[in-house]
Amino acid sequence: MKILFWNLAKHNLSKYIKEILAEQDIDVAIFAEHSGVDFRILCEKVLNGKYVFIEGYGNCEKIRLIAKSSIKVSVRREDVRYSISSVSILNQKYIVAGVHLPAKPYASPSDREIPIQEMVSAIQDVEKEVKHSRTIVMGDFNCSPFDVEMISKNKMNVVLFKKLINKAEIVTCNRRQYKRFYNPIIEYLTEKDESYGSYYYAGNAESLYWYCYDQLLVRKALANDIQNVYFCKRAGNTNLIKNLRPNSAISDHLPIIGVINGRT
Repeated sequence: MKILFWNLAKHNLSKYIKEILAEQDIDVAIFAEHSGVDFRILCEKVLNGKYVFIEGYGNCEKIRLIAKSSIKVSVRREDVRYSISSVSILNQKYIVAGVHLPAKPYASPSDREIPIQEMVSAIQDVEKEVKHSRTIVMGDFNCSPFDVEMISKNKMNVVLFKKLINKAEIVTCNRRQYKRFYNPIIEYLTEKDESYGSYYYAGNAESLYWYCYDQLLVRKALANDIQNVYFCKRAGNTNLIKNLRPNSAISDHLPIIGVINGRT
């Protein structure tokens, strides 16, 4: 499966979405800051019915999801900042959660804690319902891979090294057990391909310049099936980078794409 997430910065990026979906052969696409796009028109008119807009219960304001028309998608849980679906592609079954957490600098780690804990609990409920944990969480976390929201046991509980999650998916802390996620991003950050991150910010004295706010996480069941994770820097003939940073006239975030389970 090929899965995409893109924060659209409230712009109408239908043209670029169409080009990226076709060029990258995307199966499932998740979008945030999506108010500039009418997804019914996008799927029916721009994408000519090749993709369908997945409508949930109407509770999720921040996330929109589309999928190839051949893929079966069923929304399982939604809240304001996340949407969780079961996805069937041929003989493979997945749980796909899209998320958009409160943004820096306006929100603190504590502001992200509540939606994280609610989403993790909802994901665990869905995993029990569908009897598997082939789970993907993808979105704009508005925090970096090493930030407390990501690594704390009682929040996302993410590890950045495959050997750790392969050794143990469950970790015990203060006599309580927590199920881990794996974040493969360190493997794919490289100067060789100018793969630096998805978001650029240089506005303070401690800036890292490039940030990995847009991330892909998986459970142990998929940790060894990740083939690639990359930031998409072109849409057709259009460069999504301008002056060494994402072109904000299009979006201030680059799309992130994950390749899972043998797709190239």
